[in-house]
Amino acid sequence: MSKQPTSGSPTQAPRAGESAVARAASAWVGQLGRTIKICRLYDGRNPTVVRFREELVKGLDGFLQEHGVLELSFSSREILLGDTVLHSSESRDDNLALPFFRDGIRRLSFALGTDAREVNAIVDAVLRVTQRDVDLEDLVTLLWDAELTHVGMEYVSIEADAESGAADAAAPDPGSLAPWPRGGAPAPPRPPAPPPGGGGRA
Repeated sequence: MSKQPTSGSPTQAPRAGESAVARAASAWVGQLGRTIKICRLYDGRNPTVVRFREELVKGLDGFLQEHGVLELSFSSREILLGDTVLHSSESRDDNLALPFFRDGIRRLSFALGTDAREVNAIVDAVLRVTQRDVDLEDLVTLLWDAELTHVGMEYVSIEADAESGAADAAAPDPGSLAPWPRGGAPAPPRPPAPPPGGGGRA
C-alpha cells in the first residue's frame, strides 16, 4: 500500500530556543516546498495537488491570523525570517530560495487577507520559472502581472547585482531595493527583460 504524502507534517523538529513565530513560519515554508514538489509530479487536477494547494492556503491564513504579517527574506541558499533560517539547502533540486534570489527578489511579505488566488499565483510562478526549457521569464515580472494585492515584494536589478558583484549577497543595501507598489502609489519601472539569446539561468 502506497503512503499518501501529507503537506502538514514538519520536515524537522523545532530547534531549542526557536520562537513560536519562527516555528510556524518554518512549517509554512516547508509546506510551500512540498506543495511545489507535488505540483511537479502530478497533473493540476489530481486530488493530491488540489489538497496540498488548499492546505497551503489554510496554513498561511492560520499563520497570518495568529501572528500577523509574514515577511520572508531570500539569499541564494536560505529563506529567513529576520535572522532565523527557515529553509537551507546546498542541493539545487531542493533549493526553494534560489528561484526567488536568482530573479532578484530579496523579500516577500504576506499580509492578512492573502487569498487562494494569490498563493496559487506564487506557486504557479515558481513552477513556471523552474521549468528546464524556460529562459526568459522571471518571477518579478510574473508576480507583478498577477497583481497580488496582499503580497509585498522587494527586489533588486539582476544587472546591477551582476555588475556590483553582489549576486550572492543575502542582505543588499536597503537603498537598492525596489518596493512593491501599494495603496495607489506610482509603480517603479518594471525590470528590463533579458535580451534574446542572453543565455540560460544559473
